Amino acid sequence: MDSPAVAAGGEAGSAIVAWMDQRSSGQGAEVWVSSSKKGAFPPEALLHGANEKDQTHPSLAIAGGAWHAVWTDARDREPAILGWSSDRKAEFRVSGSTDGTCDYARLATGGATVVATWEGRAAGASSKALFRRLR
Repeated sequence: MDSPAVAAGGEAGSAIVAWMDQRSSGQGAEVWVSSSKKGAFPPEALLHGANEKDQTHPSLAIAGGAWHAVWTDARDREPAILGWSSDRKAEFRVSGSTDGTCDYARLATGGATVVATWEGRAAGASSKALFRRLR
């Protein structure tokens, strides 16, 4: 277990934790989650489908009554930032196709607004901080 992340809030003081784990032998690291109450995520569940590449460095937030998660995902040629939210109930790409290699995503909230930021490195360029409003 590495890179734990936690978010708390919402109704009745609920909390959720996420971490990267290599429990699936032969696979890379995967992002797992567990919640303090029954809700958007079942206890100890994979946040996304299993595959042969790493999913690392999760970040979590709660805003507008929904859980939000982002992580680095290396299933394609270049690592990208992917996300999941309990209101969308689906995985989605956060980083853009021209952002290059992406890593170290973090979430911030203010009211019902959710913003993701991450490090992007396009080929031949210096690293830069990128961001996207998710909600």
